[in-house]
Amino acid sequence: VTGVQTCALPILDGAAATRTRAQGFGDLTPRAKINLWGNDHGETAFALIPFFKVPTANAGLGNRAWEGGLSTPFEAELPHGFEFGVMPMFSVLRNDDNRGNHLQAGGAVMLSHALTEHVDGLVEFIGLAHAHRDTPWEGVFNTALTWHVTKDWHLDVGVRIGVTRAADDWRPFLGMSWRY
Repeated sequence: VTGVQTCALPILDGAAATRTRAQGFGDLTPRAKINLWGNDHGETAFALIPFFKVPTANAGLGNRAWEGGLSTPFEAELPHGFEFGVMPMFSVLRNDDNRGNHLQAGGAVMLSHALTEHVDGLVEFIGLAHAHRDTPWEGVFNTALTWHVTKDWHLDVGVRIGVTRAADDWRPFLGMSWRY
């Protein structure tokens, strides 16, 4: 399960020029990663990650809608222990007016490096465009730490920082992944 958010933060609505405060537990986003190649061996890896959002957020933090999509991450080893990744993604999201759904397309560019034997650091930029009128483009910068508790169990903690008006100003996140 990834994408669990616990928030106590101001949320800026750039279109309406208003600021609201929301606090509580965010939505859950279960994902399943299907490796097509790489992962444990080789200098590159490619996978499919179907996902869906379970509307568990407290009032003011979510839209109470089930949503989902597909990510297709590609990673490559770089010199000096760095890893580079790109991840195109497509989602079906609920419209803001709760009347129907629309397509969201985007992608992420990521750079990571081991900080210790069991902890990696990550920086990432995500751009998202919506196929819905009056929904502006979103840009987000993420920074995170991944703790490799075991070879098959990882914990993530980080913060998303909005770089466009359409994105939340900032949002902390927690994540967990395990392989079986």
